[in-house]
Amino acid sequence: MGADETFTGPVNAASHGATDVIALCEAVAARAGRRPRYRVVGPGAAASPFSFDRAYALDSGRASALGFGFGRVADWLPGAIDEVPRAAG
Repeated sequence: MGADETFTGPVNAASHGATDVIALCEAVAARAGRRPRYRVVGPGAAASPFSFDRAYALDSGRASALGFGFGRVADWLPGAIDEVPRAAG
C-alpha cells in the first residue's frame, strides 16, 4: 500500500482484540506484580489521561479490506509492558 493507491477517505489502524482501560491496567499491574489502584475524581480535578467513562475503539475493517494487516493486542502487549522500566518501590 502506498501513495499510488486509488482509495480515498479515512482508514483506521488498530490491533485486533482491543482491550479496555481496566483490562490494560490489570495487565500492567500483573506484569509488575502489583494490584491496580483505581480512583474516581470529580469534574475539573486532576486525572489520568486514561480517565474516561465510556469505551473507545477504532474500526479497522476498512483497512483490513484494503489489505492492511494488524497484529493482536494479546501478542504484543506483554512484551511492550516488559519494555517499560519499573518504578522503584
